[in-house]
Amino acid sequence: MDAKTKLIDGKAIEGLAGLRNYLANDRREAFARQFNIKLLGYALGREVSLSDNPFPKTIQARLANEIYRFSVAVEMFVTCEQFRSIRTVSAE
Repeated sequence: MDAKTKLIDGKAIEGLAGLRNYLANDRREAFARQFNIKLLGYALGREVSLSDNPFPKTIQARLANEIYRFSVAVEMFVTCEQFRSIRTVSAE
């Protein structure tokens, strides 16, 4: 199986290890930013809105300082105001 490809930016990668290295080194900030937005939306059970925008920037900065540890992201999500104030719909 041929697992070689050329990305839109012209970079050639091969296989899962090549993709992992590309994301971890060349696209780390963009990957982490998108991951944070998607995880926040999942945690909140809704789409991330404009009023949520300061939080992804805050978590991005902290994760960069904490070597992008997943446990730090989870801790920040479950302690953020948006998550703690989720309103539930009663099943009447």
